[in-house]
Order: sequence, then C-alpha cells, then structure tokens
Amino acid sequence: MAVKRALISPLVDYFLSNNMAKPYADIEGDESKSVYVPFSTIGNTNPQVQKAIYFAPDNDLDYQNSIITAIEFVPEETNQRFYNGSNAYVNNIGIATNPILSGVLYISNLQREIIATLPLTSLIRRLNNGKITFTYFTNVVWQNCYVEFTDITGLNATKGMQFNVYYKPNPNKK
Repeated sequence: MAVKRALISPLVDYFLSNNMAKPYADIEGDESKSVYVPFSTIGNTNPQVQKAIYFAPDNDLDYQNSIITAIEFVPEETNQRFYNGSNAYVNNIGIATNPILSGVLYISNLQREIIATLPLTSLIRRLNNGKITFTYFTNVVWQNCYVEFTDITGLNATKGMQFNVYYKPNPNKK
C-alpha cells in the first residue's frame, strides 16, 4: 500500500516522486559497504596527475543487484587508520590535503559513460553540515567508477581512499 503524503508543492512532489530528494530524516540506504582503495607505487592504484584510479569489481554495488542511494568519502581524522586488505593498516588521505581538494569521483555505467561527477569535498559528511551526499544511481557498474586527481602532493603507497557506499537491493534484480 502506497503511503499518501500531502501535496506540499508541485515541485517538491516532483522531486520526491522522481528520487531527486529525500525526507529530511531519511536513512542513507538499506545496506552499506566500506570500500577501500589502497595506493601503490606501481599498477592501477599508483596515483598520478589525471590518471584514473579504478575501483575493484563489486557485484553488491553493480546495477543488477543494487541502487546506490548515498556515497561518503571518509578522510583521515586524528590517528585513524584503515585495513587495506593486505595484512596492513594504512592512513587515508587527510582532510586538509591538496589531493582532496582536487580529487573527483566519476560514476560510470556499463558502457563506461560518466553519469555523475562528484568532487571528493562534496562527499565528506563533516564538510556538508553532517549531511551525506544522497544519490539514486540505478545503472552503475562499480569497476567502471574511478577517482582522478589534479594534485597528488603527499599521496604515496602508505595512503589510500576510504568510501562508505549506501545502497538498497534493486527491485528489478535479474
């Protein structure tokens, strides 16, 4: 049974019905996943100016299985370290560094078309008055998504990028 809401205004109703807005106290998503991209000195995650650093494949975040409802970039806070998946704990990029200011997350679909361009600073909850960046991506292929920097000062193999991705199961799952 559909929930009936009072018509506030045609514009607000349009935004709500087309997943372009959420109620003020709405949750980010039914599920969440922490995604970490470690930097390396060689290979696909070697930071270079305007070089795409792609995410590893993740079936949970692909369009067949989920709708991505929010994305958060988690910068390093005091004494905060992340497990890189290789038996080591490393630092994330610090919040006051140039790479964060110059970094951009590109969201892509199956055809590698860019469907969203999100500056890293727009994905940091603390810089957005405690609010997360809500999305409604229904056709994302996670391994086609990537981050690029125009300034890599201070990036090295002891650092990486931590994201929290919020999603809900795709009701049209194939």
